Amino acid sequence: MSILEALACEIPVVATDVGSVAETVVEGQTGRLIAPGNLDAFCEAVEILLQNASIRGEFGKNGRHRALESGPLEAMVHGYERLVTEIYGRKATSRVPGTKPAKPNASRKRRTEPFGSWEQGKRSSVLEFLTLNRKRRRADSNR
Repeated sequence: MSILEALACEIPVVATDVGSVAETVVEGQTGRLIAPGNLDAFCEAVEILLQNASIRGEFGKNGRHRALESGPLEAMVHGYERLVTEIYGRKATSRVPGTKPAKPNASRKRRTEPFGSWEQGKRSSVLEFLTLNRKRRRADSNR
């Protein structure tokens, strides 16, 4: 479900080609499909998307179109409403007698920027992480 949500938000997807993922992610159109276990190819696909806004935009638009074709977003939202209501109902009835309900975590920061508007600093940090990770894996494999 999260892949479809990303596509609906015009977020290109990089995923491993397992299960039914290929039914949603179309290689080279809505994102990239990577063979399971191929971490180098996965990192490379993420790097390419982070560095190329035109590919991100093209994959994003194609993904949204595909998500809208696969079924109405209202059905997805309704499904989430049912799930949240069900979970809340279970939690509300499973409290230990004599205990108070948990307070919401006020220290947790809320994300305010949309997914598609990464700041350059965040993009650079991700690229640096991927590059360092790749170098470490190569150094480990040469030992």
